[in-house]
Amino acid sequence: MQQALEITNMRSLAERELDTLSGGKRQQAWIAIALTQDTNILLLDEPTTFLD
Repeated sequence: MQQALEITNMRSLAERELDTLSGGKRQQAWIAIALTQDTNILLLDEPTTFLD
């Protein structure tokens, strides 16, 4: 999880609830969550939409 937070630059927001984040930060959080799944393939539909 720490590596996913570092990759997505979300370490400083790790303790915040998802519903308190802006749309862009929430999108980054979902990407971080997806990265923790440790899969070989990750399909994202418009992953940069609404990023801050």
